[in-house]
Amino acid sequence: MWRDPEGGCTYLKLGDTLSLRYQRDGLPDCPDARREAAPPDQTGSVTRDDARDVTRAIENLNRKLDDLRREYERRGRF
Repeated sequence: MWRDPEGGCTYLKLGDTLSLRYQRDGLPDCPDARREAAPPDQTGSVTRDDARDVTRAIENLNRKLDDLRREYERRGRF
């Protein structure tokens, strides 16, 4: 095992490879993991308008991808 002196995270060393070690609860074995995993305050809650905006953006992206797919098919490249 190796502990990062700057961040304090623990890593497993297998040969030349380092892999982040995880605690039993699934959080990284790092000093700040508990604080960073805490649920955010509710002041930044997602609103209906936010969900609608994201849905519209995804639908718009899907339309653009469909247009690109048709263009590639038209050119015989897909």
